Amino acid sequence: MKKYDYIVFGANLYGLTAALYLKKQGASILLLNYYGFPGGSISESLNCVQRSPVTPYTTAEMIFNRIDEDIDGIQGREGQLAFLNPESVKYTVQRILVEAQIDLLFHVNPVSLAEKEIILLGREGYITYNAEHFIDCSENYALYSMLPDVQKEISGIFLNLIISGLKPENEGIISEISTRKFVLNNNRIWYNFQLQNTELNGIENMAQLKINSISEELMKYSARIQIVPARSQVRFKLINPGSANNIYYSDLIINHEYFLDEDFLKAEQLEHCLNDRGI
Repeated sequence: MKKYDYIVFGANLYGLTAALYLKKQGASILLLNYYGFPGGSISESLNCVQRSPVTPYTTAEMIFNRIDEDIDGIQGREGQLAFLNPESVKYTVQRILVEAQIDLLFHVNPVSLAEKEIILLGREGYITYNAEHFIDCSENYALYSMLPDVQKEISGIFLNLIISGLKPENEGIISEISTRKFVLNNNRIWYNFQLQNTELNGIENMAQLKINSISEELMKYSARIQIVPARSQVRFKLINPGSANNIYYSDLIINHEYFLDEDFLKAEQLEHCLNDRGI
């Protein structure tokens, strides 16, 4: 079985940034992802409103520009904020990964992690891979939480929806219960809702109840929810970070907290930190 220099978990902007950066350094890379498509919270949770990257010549800037080049890649702008078409993000990021010749393995879930070995559960069963180093870029500490003594807890739960057919005079019915909104070029509206913290296995049931309630209200005004996410967006924080010689977590590398709309800024900082550490 092929042994990699680095195995990166999470095909979001941070995982993509780490994989591309390390590939340029001559390392062999395997990029893993739970879903069958890349893009992280943008494509999985409709966390599509993002701040533009600010540092030139970074991987984050390259990714953003490639998405922008797509005819429907950006569907709205407000100052430094842009609404990224999640389908364009999937397609563009996939092309970038193929062009970089990075090995990909999607639709897998980590089962166990040893010093230089990871066991995954995929559609074909259990799969084992070896690597000198692991970088966990997931948003739920998927690999890092397997280390002894590492503890995490939920710090926020968010539901993002795209709504169509809602007239401006009726927008208040949703705006008053949402955290944020963003109007797209085609007059659809993206809304962000913060949900109450609950147990992990109850999140999607709670989100579905919220969707049902909003949908019933919209029907009164001949509007509807047009797009729902594959999953709610859940943010975690570490209670006890633990440590390991060859297993890194992107947030601990960066050591700075970013907001939901700062994925590109976070990816920029990750690249800087990887370079500074000589990883």
